[in-house]
Amino acid sequence: AVFSADTLTAPVEITPQNGYKSKRGDSYYCAELRNTRLFAMLGESVFEEELEACEMNTYNNVQTYPDVQPEFIGGATAMMKFVNDSIRYPKLCKENQTSGTVYIQFVVEKSGKVNLVRMLKGVNSCPQMNNEAIRLVQSMPKWTPAMMDGKKVRCYFTLPVRFRLQ
Repeated sequence: AVFSADTLTAPVEITPQNGYKSKRGDSYYCAELRNTRLFAMLGESVFEEELEACEMNTYNNVQTYPDVQPEFIGGATAMMKFVNDSIRYPKLCKENQTSGTVYIQFVVEKSGKVNLVRMLKGVNSCPQMNNEAIRLVQSMPKWTPAMMDGKKVRCYFTLPVRFRLQ
């Protein structure tokens, strides 16, 4: 594909699946994905899902401080209930009387999906806690997405997952 200032200057077929052949003058958004350039058209609703799918595999266009933060549906109380109902204290950690907090960062997508889950800080003495915290966050239902200038945006969220013995 040949681009000049984000404008296509030579025809190219975007994907075999969508059946759309581009025309000279079309504008595209480019995202880097595993060293492969992917292109999705801006402003065409047929490409919005493809654009989000492309972005979902990258850290491009992720907000840190949006106007409105993403929120677990039902608020903090519902999130605490989900965590308490879903968390599994690792057996080995419990036997060794290990407790601690694992800090998990993830991206809340425009669709509300939790994505790109990664550990920022874990419990070195019991890595099973780290794995459980990641599993827990990956299993979360959709959130209410963040907003910036009245539009849904991708946003980072950091969640401390606490493991405490009773």
